Amino acid sequence: MVPVMAATLSAQSPRFVPGEVIAKFVPGSEAGAAVARAAEREPLDLTGLEPIAARLGEAAGVPLRPVGLNSGHFCVLSVDAGQLGERLMRRLERRQRVERVEIVPDTAAITLSVAFAAGSAESRMRPARLVASLERELGLPLKGEVSRNGRLALQVNLEALTLSLVERLKALPEVESVQPNFLLKGFMR
Repeated sequence: MVPVMAATLSAQSPRFVPGEVIAKFVPGSEAGAAVARAAEREPLDLTGLEPIAARLGEAAGVPLRPVGLNSGHFCVLSVDAGQLGERLMRRLERRQRVERVEIVPDTAAITLSVAFAAGSAESRMRPARLVASLERELGLPLKGEVSRNGRLALQVNLEALTLSLVERLKALPEVESVQPNFLLKGFMR
């Protein structure tokens, strides 16, 4: 029997790690050279890739951090959830009709609790319309619902962001290829 790897398919979860992509850089590029240097180190040291991830994240509009290397000099990059949450909180706090924004701790996703001023247009909007408006303003795919206390629980849609991030990174000249970090499951045939 030969072990075979196949992508895991599940109706309950995405087929990839939300918030993670695997990128291969153009040979001879600064990013490609940094990955080659990191791959030669034992134990693995990704600190040399942090400036590359920061630069790519800046270009893509989403903070990134390196989290691993795969065979073939592929670099695994992850959305920096802490940085993205802080960035969103600061942007929302600058809105005139926002009374309070908090990052919801201890959640696997990037979730913010947003309170709008009583009587404001936002406080009277249907949640779906408000979320769509904030998506356009913030440039990120979002999900949201109004809680019992009237606050908007706003969450970054990491699955949609991952797919968008792939397209944003593909457009960069130093990126040879990029894809979501697909989940694989081994099984015997």
